[in-house]
Amino acid sequence: MKKINGGTAFLIGSFVVSLGLAAFFANRMFPIIGAEQPFVVTYAKALNQKAPLKVDAQTRLIQVNAYGPNIVQYIYKLDQIQGYKLNVDSLQQVMTPRLTNAIADLPEYPEFVKNQVQLEYVYKDRAEVKVLSIVIKPTDYTK
Repeated sequence: MKKINGGTAFLIGSFVVSLGLAAFFANRMFPIIGAEQPFVVTYAKALNQKAPLKVDAQTRLIQVNAYGPNIVQYIYKLDQIQGYKLNVDSLQQVMTPRLTNAIADLPEYPEFVKNQVQLEYVYKDRAEVKVLSIVIKPTDYTK
């Protein structure tokens, strides 16, 4: 067995310590490595497996996105609507309270409250041009 001199042992030890520190800081900077996924990510993945979902005669949920630890974005397509013919202000006045009140009826409501989830509803016309976005913050639905 060959003996390792002091200088070589020091270099090997330094390398091992540096590698350990690098792994530690990488996990701190990018906590997704080995960490549980945030609720919004698993929620969006589950809905996307079922998408597109027909909501009514004119509306389909085409995609759900998760941003950060607590933002969910629903993207809807209005199949029969041309955006330039739409009264966006009226639609927003009607839809905002409906969406806000409907959140409490969702089975995920307790998780939304617990994780302080912000919800964004994006509506696109039949050409997939964004015509409306409604943001509902946790303070709006946890009154």
